[in-house]
Formats: sequence, C-alpha cells, structure tokens
Amino acid sequence: MHTAARRLEPPNGDPFKVHCDASDAGQFQSGARCAAITVGQRILRDGAEEMWDSVVVLCQEEEGGALAIRIVLCHPDWDEPREIACLRSWSELRYQEKRHLSAIWAKVGVSNRLVGIATKLPDRARREDSY
Repeated sequence: MHTAARRLEPPNGDPFKVHCDASDAGQFQSGARCAAITVGQRILRDGAEEMWDSVVVLCQEEEGGALAIRIVLCHPDWDEPREIACLRSWSELRYQEKRHLSAIWAKVGVSNRLVGIATKLPDRARREDSY
C-alpha cells in the first residue's frame, strides 16, 4: 500500500489513474477515463459465509467538468449504500478559469443521497433483497 502521494503525469491523458496491489494475485495499473472499483470482504450472515461488496470507489467526470472520486460504503444492515466522501478536482484549463478553487475539493461525511451513481454500484449493493 502506498503511504505517500506522488505526482505523476496522467497516462495517455486520462483524467484518472488506477493502481491495485492484490498481494499474491499481482498488481494492476492503468489510466482511465472513468472507473468503478469494488472491494469485498468475507462475512458471516445467517449462518453462512459470503463475500460482501463493502467499499465502492467511483471515478468520473461530472457535468461542468469536475473530476470526481466518490467513496461509497455498503453494509448488509443498511437499506441503501452511503457515500462517505467525494473528492473533486479540475483539469489545468478548467482550474485556471476557477482560480478561487483549491487543487482538490473534499467533502467528507455520510450521505444517503447517491444521485446519479446508483447505476454504477455493484448489483449486490443495489438490490433490496441483498439486505
């Protein structure tokens, strides 16, 4: 796991970079126009083990040009997934037009509103019968 941020050029001009280190399974790194990353974990529910998709990271360009990374938690006892953070940035050209903005704008806190992103969540996180 990387503990320090590094300044890297975006691969192929893509707005996002994805790096995954899955220990024995290997590593993956790529540039991306958008991305949906799901991390599941083994849980015991109703006397049986299952894999539960607990964290979803969604990366996409929003209307208006902001690049957004949303972090969503999914829990088997909750009615709906909950967004806990959203990080937004603007490309160099858009940032110059919005000089009053910081390089990255962060909103942290739990929100039950997942406007426009529910369709990108894993099926298990969207189905009512999975709760």
